Amino acid sequence: YILSFFAIILNTIFIFDKKNTTLKKTAITMTYFFTSIVVVGIVSEIILPFMGIDFPETSNVAIAIGFIPIGYLVWKNKIFDISPETAVDNILGSMTDSLILVNHEGKIRFANQAASDLLEYTQMELQDKTFMAIIPADENTLASMGSEKGIQALDGIHYLESAFLTKYGKIIPVSISLSQLFMKGNSHTLGFVCIARDITERRKREAELEDYRHHLEDLVRLRTAKLRENYQRYITLFHESPSALLEVNLKTLFQKLDELRELGCRDIIGFCMEHPLQAIRLIRHLEICQVNRSLLQLFDVENQQNVSSGLHMLLRKKSFIILMSILESLFNGDLEVETNGVIYRPDFSERFVIMRLSMVEDGDQTYKRAIVSIVDITAQKRALEERAELEEQLRHVQKMEALGILAGGIAHDFNNLLTGIHGYSDIVKHELGPASPLNKEMDIIETTVHKAAGLVRQLLNFARKGKQHNVVFDMHMIIDEVMTILKHSIDKRIRIVRELEAEQAFITGDPGQIEQVIVNLSVNA
Repeated sequence: YILSFFAIILNTIFIFDKKNTTLKKTAITMTYFFTSIVVVGIVSEIILPFMGIDFPETSNVAIAIGFIPIGYLVWKNKIFDISPETAVDNILGSMTDSLILVNHEGKIRFANQAASDLLEYTQMELQDKTFMAIIPADENTLASMGSEKGIQALDGIHYLESAFLTKYGKIIPVSISLSQLFMKGNSHTLGFVCIARDITERRKREAELEDYRHHLEDLVRLRTAKLRENYQRYITLFHESPSALLEVNLKTLFQKLDELRELGCRDIIGFCMEHPLQAIRLIRHLEICQVNRSLLQLFDVENQQNVSSGLHMLLRKKSFIILMSILESLFNGDLEVETNGVIYRPDFSERFVIMRLSMVEDGDQTYKRAIVSIVDITAQKRALEERAELEEQLRHVQKMEALGILAGGIAHDFNNLLTGIHGYSDIVKHELGPASPLNKEMDIIETTVHKAAGLVRQLLNFARKGKQHNVVFDMHMIIDEVMTILKHSIDKRIRIVRELEAEQAFITGDPGQIEQVIVNLSVNA
């Protein structure tokens, strides 16, 4: 019964499938096979036993007998021979692309299983359709090619992207290649072959990629605008900064420093001291990218080119120290460098500056550029020097004031001594009388006492410095007194010449301060 069931199934396939010749031949062969087994089995298991004939191993014999017609049918129908028709059927059945044959009238004559699945028709239904029936209304290009007139005008192979219309009205995008069919030995057009591939997934991916591309473009646009805004802000800050700024490219300089490391150099300062020409070449590898207005003002030049050409000014002795400090820090891999010293302008004037170099990270996370800021502290330094000078002058004034106070005290005591000497000299001179031979010596004592009193008076005037005491006095007399003091205090090789030509030498003022002014002028001279 089981074998009979299989025989019925194969007979059914054979009866209803009139197109597949391979399946037909196989069905016929298998039907004979199962029928032979059933027939031989009935004979050996029922008829022979009923006749009293004992036939051992009847089932095996029945199967063996059944193979006799099978072998004949295989040989007769050449089932295992691959004919051209069989090969074509196998190729068309295994194709994943849809293949449609259209005759010169535009009617579909054949469609493979892939086309049937794509268009949702059976293969038999497609054979009753025109090619125009599976083309959407808005696909004008494909419709013109699929018309009877378009088929005759086809030349060569045409590739295009279009769409098919399925049985249930669904539009499927496809990529299509169309090529004409000709009769062998004749130029008459039989129709064309249409090979189509469903590109729905590709279109979906393309749409997703297009959306993603638009999203990326929006991001790039936003980032670009942000970068442009940040760059504009940077440029504004760079050029409007009160500090002198310049941007330098250090790529070539770093390459030269790496070469020195490979040669075994460990002390860049020592190397530069031993090879000053090499140091100069290293410094000249500093490539200036841009400078701001404050730097042009600092160097008193008009443009960036003048700054670049004026770099040799930085190689003078005092500036060279700054550059060596920066070079050492870069050689050691420091990202921040700060130093101070002197730089020279093109007019060879000195400017005291604080120089700070900051490395800038590039997009590839390397450091090839740097921003150098230069703060001019010349005015501050000079102000400090002037302050120190004023402080020194103040200390000198305070010292002189202290000396004046001390001199005033000494002058008072010395004046008291001179008063005693002068008084006693007058008494002695009076007792000696006018005819005494000692009067000449007594006159010398009085003259000396008067000179000493003059010196004491000058010391007292010095001690009163800072205290205004205005009186009317003779300027020529003050000059004579100052010259008397200078003769005892300056180098004996210096000769003082008086040229007193004032017709009216009397003025109002403080004699002590006038004397001090003349003394200071003379000593400084």
